[in-house]
Amino acid sequence: MPLAGHGLRPTALRRRASRPQLKRDPLGGNHHLSELSVLLVAYVDALSAADATTHRAEERPVFQKRLAAAAQMFAALHRGDRRALVALVNSEGANWTVPGLPGDPSRGAAITAFEALAREARRSVAT
Repeated sequence: MPLAGHGLRPTALRRRASRPQLKRDPLGGNHHLSELSVLLVAYVDALSAADATTHRAEERPVFQKRLAAAAQMFAALHRGDRRALVALVNSEGANWTVPGLPGDPSRGAAITAFEALAREARRSVAT
């Protein structure tokens, strides 16, 4: 056995050369944008849940309008246009309503998610 006692190992058992570990964000991306996208996803998720729990047909167009506005917010976020995002958030906030019963947890979650999104979007423009 030529391998025994010589410190030689078959190729499959050799340790690989270590590679330098990349930093989390090597290109210096904007952390506000990733946080805003998480908040926007939470808002859309909460809106979808609230939409699923409503049984009144007249409430559906309001949810559709909110989801369409959220799609525009995603587009502004993707472009990196924070000012457009804040303008959309302010526009939505001016006539903000979520249909449903006041005690409905899905409705409350949508409202809370939107408020967090609006607060962070406004803060990201100020910095």
